[in-house]
Amino acid sequence: MQKFKKDEKNHPDFTNYDHASALNADTFRALYDNHPDAVFMLDVNGNVLDYNNSVKRIFGYNDKELSESFLPFFEKKDLEKRKYNFDGALKGTAQNYQAVVFQKNGEPIDVEIFHWKRIK
Repeated sequence: MQKFKKDEKNHPDFTNYDHASALNADTFRALYDNHPDAVFMLDVNGNVLDYNNSVKRIFGYNDKELSESFLPFFEKKDLEKRKYNFDGALKGTAQNYQAVVFQKNGEPIDVEIFHWKRIK
């Protein structure tokens, strides 16, 4: 593996763009997979595309259950709030709100949710 030179402020010199891109992707994947909080990636319709390792640990659902709609996991009173904030994120404004989500064992847990639109 090539090591990057450091500049005078001890920052890596990413002049080798291809290698830097791969490093950034690997770093992102490691942070995503190992983050202690549950992280989901959703499509524009709210369908689950991917999730990190903490999702199954925190919520207790298996891969099949997580590949279906995530909406049944929300407390009914929070569904409209979720839709409002999700739609706001799709329009480009990051959203942050609290909701109640049910674990597989039926226990409700308070969660803080952040929605933002991925920039391509």
